[in-house]
Amino acid sequence: MEDGGEIEIEGGANLNIESLATLGIESGGLFTLALGTVLNFNDSDILITNSAGKLTVSSTWATVGRTGRPFGVELTLTGNAGSYVNALKGYVDASNGGSTGLMSAVNCEIKMPTGACAGAFYSLEIEYVDTASTSFGKPGTGSQAGFMILNANGTVTDFDDDGVFMSINGLTAGATHMLSLDMHTLRMTLDNGTYAKYLVMSIAENYLSHSFSVLDANGRMAKFAGTVATPANPDGQGFVEIDLTVTGVATGAVAASSTWVNVTTGEGNASNTEGIMVRNDGIYEAAGGVITDVPIFYGGRFHAILGDSDFSQLCFASVNLDQVQTSVFHCNSEGNFGYTAGVHESAVIGSIPFLSKIDGTGIKYIRVYGTAA
Repeated sequence: MEDGGEIEIEGGANLNIESLATLGIESGGLFTLALGTVLNFNDSDILITNSAGKLTVSSTWATVGRTGRPFGVELTLTGNAGSYVNALKGYVDASNGGSTGLMSAVNCEIKMPTGACAGAFYSLEIEYVDTASTSFGKPGTGSQAGFMILNANGTVTDFDDDGVFMSINGLTAGATHMLSLDMHTLRMTLDNGTYAKYLVMSIAENYLSHSFSVLDANGRMAKFAGTVATPANPDGQGFVEIDLTVTGVATGAVAASSTWVNVTTGEGNASNTEGIMVRNDGIYEAAGGVITDVPIFYGGRFHAILGDSDFSQLCFASVNLDQVQTSVFHCNSEGNFGYTAGVHESAVIGSIPFLSKIDGTGIKYIRVYGTAA
């Protein structure tokens, strides 16, 4: 039987592929496989079974240390191809039908061992291989490369409105879990598990937002930690920076950041010796650290504040309380502020505006003397 030959295998019949050459069937031959047909490759090492609506390639491996794959599709290019190339494609045409359950074009699934596992198990492996002369452009320029590409084609209006990037199911949120407590991070690894990293997930759209049901007594909601040998931040920049640009006329208060401590029912003060701090900032001269002849700015540095307003007070705080404050600063000792006891004998040489009402009226001043008491 020459090229283009055809053979039909009736239901239940088995055919050993190695014996086809003895029948004279060469490349281009066409086989019509009836239900129940089994094609046997190499003494049952690989079987192709045809059943209702499904063609199954199955293999059982018992050899220790064996590598490879029971089914592969290999494509070799000897020149530049056209606008698209796929070595393998899964396609579902659901234009005239649907599904009452899950539908996917490709399903990657692993049934895990019943005991201890050896090696690494991942349902999907995506491998990218370069050569010594491989070259491509940066993102957005020239030729591109990456681990995967996701395309939304056709009329995707409803997909834009209601679709999701991915659906992750079956995980239980908890401390030390892949999905963290309160579902804020997903654990991943780099370099075959050498480095554990966490993908941050916001619970709100278009800004980074988290809420925590329970925090440990010494817990935290966010942390930035870094080490720099010779810091040299440009003027107006810091290692953590919030940069807000106002382009229109403000109709309310303008705040680059907002921090609040909300005291709810049950908060006591009998054992709270540290106090309540809206912000707990400071400069610490650790062992081996030396701060010598360096100005220390605690609180803020102000730059280019225009004096074109009648209400031009520069205030460190806006106080709106029903209670009277007992002090402005809390310090370990009076010497922290260079306090000198005594009665001033020198004349007042000036004053510094210290207090005003919210509306800018009723300014009160601190007297300034030429010498210490």
